[in-house]
Amino acid sequence: MRGAEIKARLSVSFEEAMKGAKKRVSLPNGKSLEVGVPAGVESGKVLRLRGQGHPGRDGGPAGDALIEIVIAEHPWFRREGDNIRLDLPISLKEALFGGAVRAPTVDGMVEVRVPAGANSGAQLRLRGKGAPKSEAGAATRSSALSSTCRSTIPISKPLSRTGRRRRVMIRESVSCHDASTSRRNPVSRVQHAFSPDPSLSLS
Repeated sequence: MRGAEIKARLSVSFEEAMKGAKKRVSLPNGKSLEVGVPAGVESGKVLRLRGQGHPGRDGGPAGDALIEIVIAEHPWFRREGDNIRLDLPISLKEALFGGAVRAPTVDGMVEVRVPAGANSGAQLRLRGKGAPKSEAGAATRSSALSSTCRSTIPISKPLSRTGRRRRVMIRESVSCHDASTSRRNPVSRVQHAFSPDPSLSLS
């Protein structure tokens, strides 16, 4: 008679789930096994390890171990289907005039082009930077990472050229605020809370 199945849960980081990893899992029967986490696996996916369950009876085969994957929440990235989403903080200058901004991805830092007059909430799409899919044993990425621009000083709508000129001339403190934001490294920019400075008035 075939042995009973054993169930266990394995916690992995977001990066491990996207890139794939080798992890060890402890089973209720005391066994410790190495598990190959496939790249692009989703939370809740169950991996079947054949013959790693309870022993069979009367010469029957051992049961299987069923390992449920649990992906830890990431502070920046969140998965939506095969796409990955990220809130990307941008400075007032970058929102008004556009420019290149460095942004984190699962594979490392990349340069993102912010269009001039981008409003807070604008979507920037980086193709090939989403969750990988397994095709014929190889992991490929046809999905994307979507960056949502979050201005450090909220802008309610895209700005006309005249509107940009007015806001550039608001006051020196805005320039100071913008300069301090731009000096942050890309990781600090993402970690930074996006609350606007109450001393800065855009009216």
